[in-house]
Amino acid sequence: MLVKLDGPDTECPFVGPLDFSYTLRGGLGGCRSPQSEVSQCLQDSQLMFSFQSCQEDYFSISKDEIMTCKAVWVTDTGQTFLLATWDHRNRIRDEERIRCFLLKNTTNGYLLLQSEGPSCQGLSSHSFGSITYNLTSPAYSSECSFPTWLTDPRTYYTLDHKFMYNFSPHSPLIEIRNFSFFDKSEKLLSKEVCVEIVDETEMSVKVISRTVTNCESLYKCTVFTKRSENIVEIEEGDETLVRLAACAQSNFHSTAVGSYKHTVETGSYSYRKHNKIITLVKDNPVSSACPLLGLHNLSSLYIAGNSDMCNQFWFHRLAFACKRRNEIEFSRECQENPNTSSYLCIGAWTQPARLRRKKQHQQLPHHESLASSRSEDYEYVDLTLGFIIAQPGKFS
Repeated sequence: MLVKLDGPDTECPFVGPLDFSYTLRGGLGGCRSPQSEVSQCLQDSQLMFSFQSCQEDYFSISKDEIMTCKAVWVTDTGQTFLLATWDHRNRIRDEERIRCFLLKNTTNGYLLLQSEGPSCQGLSSHSFGSITYNLTSPAYSSECSFPTWLTDPRTYYTLDHKFMYNFSPHSPLIEIRNFSFFDKSEKLLSKEVCVEIVDETEMSVKVISRTVTNCESLYKCTVFTKRSENIVEIEEGDETLVRLAACAQSNFHSTAVGSYKHTVETGSYSYRKHNKIITLVKDNPVSSACPLLGLHNLSSLYIAGNSDMCNQFWFHRLAFACKRRNEIEFSRECQENPNTSSYLCIGAWTQPARLRRKKQHQQLPHHESLASSRSEDYEYVDLTLGFIIAQPGKFS
């Protein structure tokens, strides 16, 4: 059998996550408990095998090995063979990396029989491999699917158009790609798979997702909220190795689904972290009606560290839905470059917020910083924040 290691890889015949136990030829060692784990890598041609050490095998150690699938074929007798390489720092020579596998279906997974050397010699349906892996579905399983308002349309972009999010309409999968607006090039960065729905309302869904980057797999708590027909907001917690800890308060620093009151508390010797907020705009959005906010004159503006009244960002008047219902106009009246820019509204919403401020007539001692001040010196003010997303538009 000839192997071209520098040739293209092939899609593996099974996908993670899977639990597995393993035994050596003749039952002379192995590990049935605790279960080891197979996780999916970013590329469909790679899988991460995480071996657990156990008392059954004195020489067993915890280690991670990456399987790269090179070829899959089915014989005339219906047997499925897999040729793959193992990548680990202790496997240096090709003879140690290349292995052949015989794949058998079971009622709840697969049996994977591994050859002793870099060939398929000795593997048959009646034999045992030098190592036999029993791959099964993980102990936890729940049907997880995204709502249709999230998967139709399936493509979204971040506001800066640097990242593309593709939602699969047939599976709870998100592919996140680096994207170039200029040449339309893209590169796959990570995959996210929904593994459990924690809470769901008509306009939002809170899930535990598994993020795969290269061959690293981590869990996080995520809330998807429909802000408008064109806008979806993602709220992400911290990543963790433990699935059950993803939505714990230590990793997800928010309140219940549907509440967006984020509070930073420093006066009581504590600091509450914010989750990561990502705003997505669907591909080819259709303009919508702007809020009826009327005409406004600006008296001051501070953008990009500059407050010059005629810098490149300055404008003097702002008109919402005055000429057209879906239009915002920015008017600039500087002598050097007077102009009016028009933008199309593609989404608007409001949400509650809480501002923490110092009480009036209260002066903190000079030696006390904000982080060490007394909480009774501060008060909370409930606000309603408004957001508008618009893009440059042309009118005939």
